[in-house]
Amino acid sequence: MRIFLTVSFSLLLFLVGRATFATSSVIPSFDNFELPYFFEEAQKNITDTTVIFVHGSGPTDADGDFTNLTQPTGTENKVYRDLARVLRDQGYHTLRYHKRSYVISQKLQKDPGYQTRPEFTELQKSPLNTLVKDLMSVIAWTKINRPNDKVILFGHSEGVNLALFALSQKAPVDKLVLSGFSNEPQSFLMLEQMLFRAQRIIFSSLDTNHDFKITQKELNTKNKYAAVIGPQLKTIDNNGDGQIDINEFLAGNYSNLVLNDRLLNRDYLKDELRFKKPSVIVQESTIPITFVTALNDNQTPPYHAQAIELVNKTTWKKSSLSFTYLKGVGHSFGTRGYDTLYFTKPKTETLKKIVNAF
Repeated sequence: MRIFLTVSFSLLLFLVGRATFATSSVIPSFDNFELPYFFEEAQKNITDTTVIFVHGSGPTDADGDFTNLTQPTGTENKVYRDLARVLRDQGYHTLRYHKRSYVISQKLQKDPGYQTRPEFTELQKSPLNTLVKDLMSVIAWTKINRPNDKVILFGHSEGVNLALFALSQKAPVDKLVLSGFSNEPQSFLMLEQMLFRAQRIIFSSLDTNHDFKITQKELNTKNKYAAVIGPQLKTIDNNGDGQIDINEFLAGNYSNLVLNDRLLNRDYLKDELRFKKPSVIVQESTIPITFVTALNDNQTPPYHAQAIELVNKTTWKKSSLSFTYLKGVGHSFGTRGYDTLYFTKPKTETLKKIVNAF
């Protein structure tokens, strides 16, 4: 049984427009694994600042192309490409690289036997640490090839933690801009998405009298979720009283994690625990950090960044931290409600507001 589908996306970036490339088409990582990169110089109002994009989780193409997940159907939605254009017009150079996970996914499509190669098995053993070391290699390459530029890391979703973990390893960067901040391990986000997000969106919409129970009468409606939950009532209804209470609903969702332990990557979790907690890194930081938070983000909880602002206001009092909030905007910067599980194309004014945070 699967009541609610967890959605996890990565965002990568592809070079568009009139570009000026550096001396190579790949950056050799710490183990000489080749990371294809795209470097584009600013078109005007040059700031002598290079923004390195640090992408979200999973293997996604370099465009950050969410067209197939976007409504209305057929709408082209290449999120990072569009954001790069706004950055370029505001005087920032941009560097984007294919994450190792994307490169390997392409190799596996061509040759399934690639999964026996050392670079694949090593990534499986230490996925997060490997991605952080890749980022450190990209930063080092940038400092060599752009020695006079300031360097800003723009981290999104998983890229937030990669940027923070690189900072904790004394990465030579001048600023972080973070969107989709989470202060907890991946396992917490899995629970957030599969249990609590489902409660807020699905259970709350069906529980019309707010008694923390869904009755057959409440399921006999045109609510879009009733058609999903209704046929599962007898299965989820543990005590056989003909309705689904809040604990039975959560149990139904949590059973997916019980049945499929692979949803939680334990090697990734081990890597996470080797690093300092993100909030500790933020507190100890000596460089400016800006949090850009989409308030309708239903993948990485907005309240994590809001908690950092609250703690900074009451306790840390660090002038180097700043906060920008995007109202009515989801995880990938498109305008949508919290209960929306598809993407929409970001508005130009939203992208400009993100760039203003730099």
